[in-house]
Amino acid sequence: MYYQICQKHIFSPFSGWLLANNALYAYRYVSNEQHKTPPRELENLDLQVRDYFDSTQNNPGHLMEQGETYFHFMWISTSPLRAYAKKSIQPGSKLKDLGKWAFFAPIFKDYGWWIIKNYPIQFSRYYLFANVKRYSLPPVEFLESYNSGLNEVPDYIKNWFHYKSNILSYKVKNPVYTILPLYSIWSAIINIQILLFIIIYVWLKCYRYYPIKLDVLLFLSFFGLINFAFEVFSTLISLRFQIFSIWIFTCFSYILLGCIIIQLKKTDA
Repeated sequence: MYYQICQKHIFSPFSGWLLANNALYAYRYVSNEQHKTPPRELENLDLQVRDYFDSTQNNPGHLMEQGETYFHFMWISTSPLRAYAKKSIQPGSKLKDLGKWAFFAPIFKDYGWWIIKNYPIQFSRYYLFANVKRYSLPPVEFLESYNSGLNEVPDYIKNWFHYKSNILSYKVKNPVYTILPLYSIWSAIINIQILLFIIIYVWLKCYRYYPIKLDVLLFLSFFGLINFAFEVFSTLISLRFQIFSIWIFTCFSYILLGCIIIQLKKTDA
């Protein structure tokens, strides 16, 4: 379906938009003196982006200058990506919203890679390092409050779940969940804990006596590294993306701990 729209094989339009979004958070710190001329097919898009940064940079009242990396360049209507897409759509185009996303995904992907390849230092400093900090203590985001703090839902949600009303009723007195921020702290603890327990488990050679063998440890380590690399490079980290890995590491860390304690007791005996 996507090939019919953009004449390129793409897995998901979201990936192209996301790559450009991530790259722009680094690109905004590239000065005019450092700027390089992009390929011809990217010149108009780059001009739109540079004009946007010239008008918003160092403006404390502007949304893009108020926070860390996020999805703003994808969703905010005034972002240069959205503005370029709107400007480039021909009048009378029959493309629907998904079609528009698919149509611009390849050029945004190319643009994102061009920025990353030409400005690796800025990308590492302003995107990757910021994401490593988010990985260490993932933000809760809108999960901190029930239904993002709203007491009603749109009609399409009401119809989908067959609710009787748009107004939500909930039994908790305070819709703000104070327990979820603790998951962020637990994520930081468990990442250090699983690494420490794997090292001790191998050092004591527990894999000779217990069911968690070296191949399982290698798989667990490989999963952790791939998960870390993927989340840091490809997406903007938040707690909702890390729940699965948190529980995997939690389960294995206490299995490892149990084996380590038993082995230490045998050693002392």
